Amino acid sequence: MNDTDPIKIAVVDDHHIFRASFVRLLGDYPDLKVIFEASDGNELLDKLETNSVDVIILDLNMPPPNGIETTKLIRKKDTKVRILILTMYGESSFVVKSFEAKVNGYLVKTAKPEEVHLAITTVLREGVYSSDFVKDALLKNVIYKNHINPLEEEPVVEFTGNELQVLRLISLGKTSKQISKEIYKSKDTIDKYRIALLRKTNSHNTAELLMYCTKHNILL
Repeated sequence: MNDTDPIKIAVVDDHHIFRASFVRLLGDYPDLKVIFEASDGNELLDKLETNSVDVIILDLNMPPPNGIETTKLIRKKDTKVRILILTMYGESSFVVKSFEAKVNGYLVKTAKPEEVHLAITTVLREGVYSSDFVKDALLKNVIYKNHINPLEEEPVVEFTGNELQVLRLISLGKTSKQISKEIYKSKDTIDKYRIALLRKTNSHNTAELLMYCTKHNILL
């Protein structure tokens, strides 16, 4: 995908009226292009056999397989396509289960169009969209697990000064491009720091990285 190409999107929701309205909303953004729609997980999986997309916008509550089950099925074949949950459920448990299934972002249907657009572009560029709502839900889950079923103490990794500086800016939601301008290093260098941070903490994405910092009381 070139920078000038529109982001290719699949919209999956079993409510036809909502889906049609949402597709029209996305049409207001010239950098987005809806490649196809689907009403359930099975239809999505069938269409993915012959259509390539960058981002899948997926409802949770659908006829089997639901959004989480559909995500797991997709991840068996494709670990790169971005999956963004868009649902009416705002409970922390749904957020946690979705990220455990390896989604890239989570939005509730009360989100403003500007946030939806931001989430789509962010998951494609950075790999994860982590709003304050999502961070709070994941943090609550970490606190709960540590309280109910504490794990054995694991060694805390050491970060370099540059890594901590980048980590602090990541926690503020800044992109690699924004960080590069702020600390006067190239975007490629910032991306290398991101990879190193994920590897050191055994994290798969930014959300897990921030959860690690919270769990180990790493002050940012």
